[in-house]
Formats: sequence, structure tokens, C-alpha cells
Amino acid sequence: MSSIHRTSVSPAETRMVAAGLAAVCRAGDVIALVGPLGAGKTCFIQGLAEGLGVPKEAYVNSPTFILLNCYCGRLPLYHFDWYRLRGPEELGALGPEEYFDGEGITVVEWADKFPPGDM
Repeated sequence: MSSIHRTSVSPAETRMVAAGLAAVCRAGDVIALVGPLGAGKTCFIQGLAEGLGVPKEAYVNSPTFILLNCYCGRLPLYHFDWYRLRGPEELGALGPEEYFDGEGITVVEWADKFPPGDM
């Protein structure tokens, strides 16, 4: 497992960095995003979706209340938001491991709520 830490100074830069990362993503990659509200997690995913060729008419937003959005691009993009989950049992009901080892790229907002050992 590798990690990348990058500080962005604008939404445009965040999208550009994410679009660049999309070029090297492979099926089965999992991207964990952490940071406070307003840090740019969803903005990052919008750039990633653009870099993966998700059609512009697809409205890429945070699945805060539905917990998972799926987008079709060069690879499927599975976008989780764990902000509202109350415990590991709710997480387990989503079956995230199916996506982690799937044919697409999985991105998790608020990934620090459930570290890998808690799942």
C-alpha cells in the first residue's frame, strides 16, 4: 500500500491533480480521502471522474445520504461517503470489499472513520 500526500491551494488545482492521478489508476485501486468538511474531497472526486472520462452530464456529487454513487468511465468509479455511518455493522452492510477488489476504482470519503482493521 502506498500513500500520497498533496496540498492544493484551489479547487481547480485539486481537480487537475485528481485528473492526472486518474491516468495511472488501475482496476482494484482504492483511494481513501480524509479531511474536514470543505477540504475538497468531493472536488477531488470530480477531477478523478473527469480524468476517467465520466460523461460531463453525470452529476458527480457526494453520496452523503445514499452512501454510494457509481459512475461509468474508462473504468467504473465507485464513490463511497462514510460520514453518516454509525458503526462497522452499517459499513459491513454496504459490502465495500466487493468494490475494493472489483473492476473499477473505489474512492472513500471520510475513510478515517473506519480504518482497515475496523472493517
